[in-house]
Amino acid sequence: MAQSGSAPGLGPGGPRFESLYSDQVKEYVMSKGSKPRPYSVSQKEYLDKFDAIFRKPSVKEIEDAQIEQEAFDKIEEKMYTAKIEGDKQCK
Repeated sequence: MAQSGSAPGLGPGGPRFESLYSDQVKEYVMSKGSKPRPYSVSQKEYLDKFDAIFRKPSVKEIEDAQIEQEAFDKIEEKMYTAKIEGDKQCK
């Protein structure tokens, strides 16, 4: 005969019927988007820095960077060639 007040495998007192969470919502609990954060910098400064970080470079800037890289490559190649020529003369 089964004992009243409990079910097998559920432990003493049977299953819990009370919620572990309170039905009341606390006022100080807010979601991320509930209130805007205060600005620690001006909006203009924020936008200036945003553009400096995330804006795409112009076509002119890309071309200038390519020309500069080609110049550095030529200098590096000349230095390498001079080193090889110097090594050959030392032998």
